[in-house]
Amino acid sequence: QAAYRTGDAPSVSWLRNLDFVLNVDNLLDEDPPLVRAGDPDFMFDPANANPIGRFVSFQISKRW
Repeated sequence: QAAYRTGDAPSVSWLRNLDFVLNVDNLLDEDPPLVRAGDPDFMFDPANANPIGRFVSFQISKRW
């Protein structure tokens, strides 16, 4: 995760107090570890791994 906060410094008013956040989960797109216990429909531990793979999100927030 990386974040940047503009603060009160920008001379353009709509750029003041903005937060930009970039988040990347599973950057290398690795498969979850194989687990052979429990439910045969799930060959991974859903409590500790995510089968979705790489996930990228970007957020912009404005503080008033």
